[in-house]
Amino acid sequence: MRMLSYVFETSLAFSEPVTDHSFVLRCLPKSTNTQKVMESQVFTRPRIPLSEQIDGFGNRIVVGYCPSAHESFDFYATGLAMVEPDDAGPTPAHPMFLQATKLTMPSDALRALAKEESQAAGWSAKGNAERYAASIAEDSLGAEATWARENVSRETSGTPDEDVAAKAPDEEVAAETSARDDLAGLPGKDVIEGSLVEVGAAPVSPEDVAADAGYASTWALAQRLCTRVFDSFEYAPGATDTTTTAAEAYEAGRGVCQDYAHVLIALCRALGIPARYVTGLMVGEGATHAWVEVHDGERWRGLDPTHNCVVDDRYMLFATGRDFEDCPIERGMFRGKAEQTQKVSASLGDDAPAVNATTAHLAEAVAAEAKAG
Repeated sequence: MRMLSYVFETSLAFSEPVTDHSFVLRCLPKSTNTQKVMESQVFTRPRIPLSEQIDGFGNRIVVGYCPSAHESFDFYATGLAMVEPDDAGPTPAHPMFLQATKLTMPSDALRALAKEESQAAGWSAKGNAERYAASIAEDSLGAEATWARENVSRETSGTPDEDVAAKAPDEEVAAETSARDDLAGLPGKDVIEGSLVEVGAAPVSPEDVAADAGYASTWALAQRLCTRVFDSFEYAPGATDTTTTAAEAYEAGRGVCQDYAHVLIALCRALGIPARYVTGLMVGEGATHAWVEVHDGERWRGLDPTHNCVVDDRYMLFATGRDFEDCPIERGMFRGKAEQTQKVSASLGDDAPAVNATTAHLAEAVAAEAKAG
């Protein structure tokens, strides 16, 4: 168990004044089976009303709207969370985390690599399917997962042609989460003897499960895949961008944490192993970080392919999704033709007094700005 404190700061600068700025932030940690949020706060400059809500993946989001002209926009997040990755109990997986997305679609080369590693590990896909089927029978996302399937969008609300100023925060989130086509393509599921399996698929037999007993575990295979990704990449900031796919990054052999994560996700899903994208902070990193959670048939477990390690108490999770597009830290739209630049600063560690002092300083600054205005 470890108590971690964080300070996260992002500054947006515009080349000319913009107006009607709608935004969604994912800069707050969420409580999971491996971490418990003790406190969290968000400040913005300019000072505007904020609404905290939950998106379709269970992530905390902060929604806001700034109608007046501004040339910069800053937001600050601070808080504390108790992290205990080794004490996680059973957690189910939703079938959306088996489906390839545009950013995680495996190429022939990635499929071949996944097959090579699974065979080398003596891993049984049938045994994994049985464990996974039992897990999704107890899907804890429930109504939220259904809502996500029907409503999650990759677009942010508040287009310039809309009367954004008249929107309530709930309406802004509704606009952001308009219908998605890619989730609608999830395979149908039927309940068979307490487990969920694909409609029309033959249930895994007890003999198949017994035959899997001597094979390598899903978790061991995921770690092998993590090492292969690490060995195949050169960390190269600027070599890729947020639209680079797993296939493109793997072919280039260069990228950043987002690319490492997308490639590992593509490999796992190619084998029928549920995997999801995670964004958050890591002790010692000065910006946000991305890693992967793999479902081992019982629970979600974290792997960081950028550092080739198991996620431990040095990590704080902010958001999860199918890929980067589901959990960007900041996304928004504004009226104007300005170019936007961004600076990010982050700190994660054990020094709670420093965070408290920073929080107090930010609160005083915001209060002084409000009084002056």
